[in-house]
Formats: sequence, structure tokens, C-alpha cells
Amino acid sequence: MGLCLAQVSETFQGEGFTVAKEIGAIVKGLKKLTLAAAAVVALGVSSNSFGGVFVNFSAEQSTPLPPSVQYDSGAPVQLSEDVGAIGDGSLNAPGLILTETILGVTTLYADVTMDLSGLQALGTAVTTVMGPVTLVSQQLDTGTFVFTATDKTTVLLAGKIENAIINGLQGTNSGGVFSAKVTYETGTIVAAFPAGWLKEGELSWSLLDIKPVLGTTDTPGGLVLNAFKANIIGQFSTPIPEPASLGLLALAGLCLSARRRTR
Repeated sequence: MGLCLAQVSETFQGEGFTVAKEIGAIVKGLKKLTLAAAAVVALGVSSNSFGGVFVNFSAEQSTPLPPSVQYDSGAPVQLSEDVGAIGDGSLNAPGLILTETILGVTTLYADVTMDLSGLQALGTAVTTVMGPVTLVSQQLDTGTFVFTATDKTTVLLAGKIENAIINGLQGTNSGGVFSAKVTYETGTIVAAFPAGWLKEGELSWSLLDIKPVLGTTDTPGGLVLNAFKANIIGQFSTPIPEPASLGLLALAGLCLSARRRTR
């Protein structure tokens, strides 16, 4: 669009007749091609509605709901799975429900087991005062994750997590785990990736019912995030080549082509 506007701007430097002629040529040249590109954009929007997030997971429903992750203050301090993330092999709670969506087809897996390793506390905790509240952050070292099916042997999704961080408001029972760098390495879901999809992405996990509430302790070695247990609702995504983006790029290219044809 910016290129088209630049073309009109340059044309206005000439006579009025030339302006009308140039604009008319651009419109005529772009009319059919723009409609085709718009169709590509529409396809991208519809596909992106189911393509942006491809794996979600949450705890099986049970009463009481057991914690699915824990942040242990032992040695080493790390984020790891808890009983609520371990399937019992009989489709009964505990365990996780995992859904993956690829090309609009959603598959549900029940009684999924999640294993986490690594994800050790990296450095000290950080608190940031934001008016009446205090944000608590704890960076985590590189770790791995594995989701297995009910039989506990079939790997659904496995990979590496880097640059993860625990965030939450001090004194509350909710927070999150975020990472903008996840590498998908193996599993039946990874094997189903269409050609051209990157085996990289990000994660966003919500920590719910944190007990005890998020807090920190000032030690001789620095500020540490206190141990806790929590339920979890998680999401993995991967950057997918979007037809919408390609369509917008095509429009820009068409402007350039029209500009050259009218000279």
C-alpha cells in the first residue's frame, strides 16, 4: 500500500491529466490481481483461526484436583511435574487432557503424562513494584518436556524449552510460565507436521491454585522464589507459514509491477 501511495504522490508532481491517467492505469492493472490476492488473504485468515495454536493441555477433572506442577525449593530448585500430570493408565484422573490441531483436524488424548526435566532456577528471583502490586519473576535454565499417551510409552510430543520464566503477582495464587523458544524434537504430533512448518515455537502455561501463594525469601545468596505447587493449563504454538502474510506481500509486489507498467 505504501508503494502505491508513493506512486500516486510522484504522479501528482505532473499535470492533472497525467494524474488521472496514471491512477486509472494502476487501478485497471490491479483490479483482477487484487481480487485474487484478497482470496489468498481470506484463506490465510480462515486457516490461521485453527493454525496458530496447535497443542493445548489441561488437567483431568476430578475432586479434589491434584497439583500438576511443583516448584521445589530443594537442591536443585526446579520446576517439575507433580501427581496431577501423571496418567494412571485407566483413563481416570489424574492425568492431562491434550488436544492437538493440525490443518483444522483436532485430536484429543486423555490420561496423558507430562514429564519435565531441567528447568532449574537460574540466578535469583526478581521483584518489580508496579503501583500497589509486586511482580515476581524467576528465570529458568534450559529443560526438556515429554508428553506420553495412556500407555506411557507412546511419545506424543517432546522437545526442549529455553529461556523460560515464571511470572506472577506476589501474594496471589495465580501466575504463568512463558518461553519464546521451544524446539519440538520428536513424537507422533511432530511427525504429523506438514512440510514447511518449523519445528520451533513458544509456550504459555497458566499456573492456577498456587499453594502457598507466590512469595519470595531474602537469603544470603539473594532473593529466592518460595516453593509451591499448582495446577496448570498449557499451550504450545509454532510459527506456521501464513497465506495471509504471503497475500499481503503479493499486494506490495503488485504495486511495484503496476508502477513499472505505467512508466
